[in-house]
Amino acid sequence: MPFLRGRFYLSREMHRRALRLAGAPGGEAIVNAGDYLGRFYADSHSTDALAMECAVEALGAGRVVLGGDDPLTSPELALPFSREQLAKARISEGDRQKILGINAARLLGLT
Repeated sequence: MPFLRGRFYLSREMHRRALRLAGAPGGEAIVNAGDYLGRFYADSHSTDALAMECAVEALGAGRVVLGGDDPLTSPELALPFSREQLAKARISEGDRQKILGINAARLLGLT
């Protein structure tokens, strides 16, 4: 999702221009999906440290949860890999703790 932010903005602008060229009303009302990224949660799905850093930068650490890519990857392989990559990510320890469980507990209403 973080990698799509620029595409969302570009797509919105293309639609606005097309409506203007066609003389159609409503181009100003087109919402930019990128403005809503802060409402989404993303899981790390056993990805690498750099991608986790990108997700934290784009969404905020409070919107990323640890994932294991189940059922595509067995939990015995994916979760240790995800935890290892999270440990390598250049983020604060507080952000790391959010991703490891604080965010999921809040999302599930456990805190």
